[in-house]
Amino acid sequence: MALDFANMVKRPDVSYYLKTSATSMPGNDRLAFFSGIPGYYDDNGRSYNSRFSVVSYRVNTDPNSASFNRIERMGKGLALNATYTDLMPILFLDSTVPTNNTTTLDALWPSATRASPDPNYYSSDTYSQYEIIGSQAFRLEYYYLTSGGSPTLTGFPTDWTSVDTIAIKDISAIVVAVAIIDPQSNRLLSSTQISTLAASLPDFNTGTPGSLLASWQAILNNTANMPRPGLSGIRLYERYFYLSQ
Repeated sequence: MALDFANMVKRPDVSYYLKTSATSMPGNDRLAFFSGIPGYYDDNGRSYNSRFSVVSYRVNTDPNSASFNRIERMGKGLALNATYTDLMPILFLDSTVPTNNTTTLDALWPSATRASPDPNYYSSDTYSQYEIIGSQAFRLEYYYLTSGGSPTLTGFPTDWTSVDTIAIKDISAIVVAVAIIDPQSNRLLSSTQISTLAASLPDFNTGTPGSLLASWQAILNNTANMPRPGLSGIRLYERYFYLSQ
């Protein structure tokens, strides 16, 4: 994540898929953005990789998947502009279409943005580009540290009413929180119990540094209908990823 965020393409004319008031993402969060890093690229013998990628993170919510309840990452390499028409390049937003823009991440890479059981959750375009990067992580939550003279922690800036209104300059950091469970403790809990635990850990709305993890820990401490040895193996972590503007 540190590499992906550090190389994020931060421009007002590219698309992001992040939390807004219209995409509040209760439970496990999803995020997608362009980043200046290499990604999976099937060029069929044609070397036109731009070294830019669509990067996406999600917790797999498909109970039939081997990745169920695990954090996955997609890094899909993009082509250069003006190459073959069947190779997708990095695209810029069309200022003449303020809403329902056809060059957004959601429009062109729906498996980077859609949640299961949406039929686009596994699209033919990106199915093979997801890989497990957090085999022990079952809860993913992020929120923002705003920029400006009086930075505050927020679930999303008030001006972000949709993914079409995201201005990345409004934030100075993305704060990511995860809950992980070690393999031995995981054997004591069923997949259904892990999903129930993930849903019980609240989203961030407002608070102070550390308040989200404190609320998560309080819920874990007071969960009485699951094996205590399994719950004791859960660890909570949080990190600020600062964005250079």
